[in-house]
Amino acid sequence: MQVTGFSEAAIRSWLRRIETQLVEFREVDLGYPQGKNEIIPPDGSLDTGRFSAETGIPSTSAVCDFYRLCDGVTLSDVHVGLFIHRAERVMRAMHDGEPTRIEGGPLTAPIAVIGSDGGGGRFAIRTDDAAEVLYLPTGAVHDQVFDGSSSTVRVVADDFLSFLDRLYQDLVAFVKDDQDWRYIV
Repeated sequence: MQVTGFSEAAIRSWLRRIETQLVEFREVDLGYPQGKNEIIPPDGSLDTGRFSAETGIPSTSAVCDFYRLCDGVTLSDVHVGLFIHRAERVMRAMHDGEPTRIEGGPLTAPIAVIGSDGGGGRFAIRTDDAAEVLYLPTGAVHDQVFDGSSSTVRVVADDFLSFLDRLYQDLVAFVKDDQDWRYIV
């Protein structure tokens, strides 16, 4: 499957850097058995047209490039747990009650939930022209609309590639046991 463009090299580089950190991380004694901390390889079945149609994420986006090269990331032991969901889960969530829109508060936008933390918060990408990655803390969802008036929605990255970089930085800080690091959540 062909990767569409500008982000391919950046994502391949990110995947190599994450894998290098995961090798180092496996040597860290957490005081308990480590859970899953891995890059999920693609299975080759991603239909980017279907993914785009179901999620609203453009097929030429860095998100689609990511899913062509990798089918998610599980960092269950990093901080509170950080996850980029599998492509199939992202599509299924669009029909299974996950929010597809934020309303209330200072932001109204269409979104697609692409990941989560271990505490019930969600990572979502705006599917309008902004393409920011947002953090939606645990909060009310009614008819697939996240209530932004009852929970503070934060921009955690200006775009998907910046989001990937931030997850990498969190992994590095966790491996180094950097007590001063401020995690994405």
